[in-house]
Amino acid sequence: MRNAGQIYSQPGHVFHICRVWGSRHGGSFYSRALLDEMLKRGWKATLLAEQFADSDRFSDQVSLAAFFRRSLSAWPRKAAEILRMWSLLTRTPRALVIVQGDLPRVTYLLLQFCVPLIFIRQDGILTCPGNNRFLGRSRSVCRRPFGLSCLGVHRKEDCMGQFSFLKRVGRLAFRVRDRLLLHRVRCFVANSSYIAWVHGKPERVLYPPRSPGSERGLPSKRDLRRLVFCGRLEWVKGAEEAIRILSLLPGEFCLEFVGDGPERGR
Repeated sequence: MRNAGQIYSQPGHVFHICRVWGSRHGGSFYSRALLDEMLKRGWKATLLAEQFADSDRFSDQVSLAAFFRRSLSAWPRKAAEILRMWSLLTRTPRALVIVQGDLPRVTYLLLQFCVPLIFIRQDGILTCPGNNRFLGRSRSVCRRPFGLSCLGVHRKEDCMGQFSFLKRVGRLAFRVRDRLLLHRVRCFVANSSYIAWVHGKPERVLYPPRSPGSERGLPSKRDLRRLVFCGRLEWVKGAEEAIRILSLLPGEFCLEFVGDGPERGR
């Protein structure tokens, strides 16, 4: 919050842009915690999104039905929405724009010359042609920055094995485009040092505020044999690795899962 607050000496009006507001993903929880904290500090908030899955606490909304679309048929409406958004953001006094979870776009690069804009990433998808940084064969997290070395990693790990040859070439081209645009983003914020590093940006890490009740601290006595996996239950999160770790420990250890996702049933 300190990075955002230093832009203005007093609270202003924050505009949060994302494709889906209120989904059950980590980025959405991150955004909600961030905006809740800003509201507590006196900021006004407006949501700009294509879908609003959960917006009970935010009555000020702007629908972007075409802005995130790629089809040529959507461009006339998309251009109209860009002009509308540009007018709204540049004419609002003390405006601050937060973009979370989206691709770097030319619209954002131009907008940041007129309005302070913070671009937030919570994962490394934009730096990986395979769309995640989890290596399936070695069962580890990729530690290489995006570049020509990705081709060597693919030969060893088959990162893009599920894609056709043309789609692999396309993914590489898109990631090159994303890297060039990200280079022009002035204020890039990540939710961890690792995410900042893989994007090749100066490290600005903004951790979400603590959840209510976390100030009470840990209990004085803890059962160190009780292990917890906390995260979305999907392949790249490593829930299966947690079970494998449990199998290597003595029988008195137990493992609990906190989370939901497509892998829950399995």
